[in-house]
Amino acid sequence: MTTSVSPLATPARRRNPPGEGARLREDILNGAMRLLTLGTSPATLSLRAVAREAHITAPAIYPHFSGMTQLLSAVVARRFDDFTATLDAAVDALPATRTRHDELVARTRAYCQFGLDRPGDYELLFGRGEAYGGVPYENSAGERAFNDLVASVRAVRPDADAHGISAVLWPSLHGLVHARRDLAGFPWPPLIDQIDQLIAGLVNGAPSSPGIGGPMQGGSRAHNTTN
Repeated sequence: MTTSVSPLATPARRRNPPGEGARLREDILNGAMRLLTLGTSPATLSLRAVAREAHITAPAIYPHFSGMTQLLSAVVARRFDDFTATLDAAVDALPATRTRHDELVARTRAYCQFGLDRPGDYELLFGRGEAYGGVPYENSAGERAFNDLVASVRAVRPDADAHGISAVLWPSLHGLVHARRDLAGFPWPPLIDQIDQLIAGLVNGAPSSPGIGGPMQGGSRAHNTTN
C-alpha cells in the first residue's frame, strides 16, 4: 500500500548556514539606516518598510530584533560610531603642529557639519528621544560622545569646569545646526566664524574653578598671577 503525503504538511525549517543570520541582521540594520538617511523620520519608520528595503518579509526581522525600539537602539549605536569616527577624522586631519585648541575647534566644526550634511542621522542621534522609544543615556554611545567633548574642553581649559562648559557648548552647537537648517534664507555668517565665537566665549572666556587643575595651559587667555 502506498502512503500518501498530505499537500498541507509543513516541511521542517532549514537552519541558516553559518554566518547567514549575522548577514541578515546587517541587511536589516543597513535597510533601516538607508531609510533614515533618505529622510524617513524615526517616528514614522516601520518594520514593514525596513523589510521591503532589506528585501525580506517583516516576520524575518523578529529573530534579530524584538521590535522597532530595539532595532532603532541598534541603529543609534551604529550611527554614533559613524559620528564619532567623523569627529576623530577631523582631528586626525590636522597638521602635527596642532594645539589642543585646534582639536576642539575641528571637533565642533565636524559636529555641526555632520548635522547639516546628514539631517536624518543627526535627528536620530540628537532629536527627541520619544520618537524612537528612547535609548538609556548611561553607558551609551551618546554618553561616550559627550565625554569625548568634555575631554577636548578639559585639554584646553584644565583649570575650569569642563563638564559644565560642555553642557552649555553642546546645546549651543545643537541650536546652531537647527537654526541654520531651518532658517536657510537667513543671512548667516560663515559657520566657522560662529563656532569660533562660541568657543571664544564659552571655553576661552569661562572662569577658572577653584580647586580644579592649575594654571591654564595652551589656551588663549593669560591669568593674572600678581597680587
